[in-house]
Amino acid sequence: KVLNVETEIQKLHDTLEAKGVNSRRVADSLHGVVFEVPVDKEHKARKMPILKCGNPHMRAFHASWFGFFSTFFSTFAPAPLAAVLKKPNTLNLTRSQLQYGNIASVTANIICRFLMGIVCDRLGARKGLAFVLLITCPPIIGIAFTQSAAGFIVCRAFIGVGLASFVACQVWVTQ
Repeated sequence: KVLNVETEIQKLHDTLEAKGVNSRRVADSLHGVVFEVPVDKEHKARKMPILKCGNPHMRAFHASWFGFFSTFFSTFAPAPLAAVLKKPNTLNLTRSQLQYGNIASVTANIICRFLMGIVCDRLGARKGLAFVLLITCPPIIGIAFTQSAAGFIVCRAFIGVGLASFVACQVWVTQ
């Protein structure tokens, strides 16, 4: 009879966990905080309730994708503006100057993705992502106020650093 009750309780836990409820009340071993989502033995989330922002699993996920989205958007935003940036009453950029900006952005991105792996190994993904977001914020604002092709290219290079956030996001979400 006790075995039947334990079997029923196990089925109940399985049903609730399938719906994204941490019915076993598994807690963080360091601080004793109960996770909001069901987790495995390594404390990795087994369900992904997109609309929740519970700590640590979903908050890490949402912070990660939003950080990457913002750097992705800022890196590729100048491309559709190329026609406007070529006009004489704006920056009056030539085709080659726009291409130099693209090259600077991609080159900085490639180099910084490699370096971001080292940063994530040594300092952690959260600090790496925060660092990249802080580094890219001033050039994102600065590109709106630039008055020359050189300023545009320099801002594009520093904005390209932002795509290194991809590495930090992947490390953060998968750890």
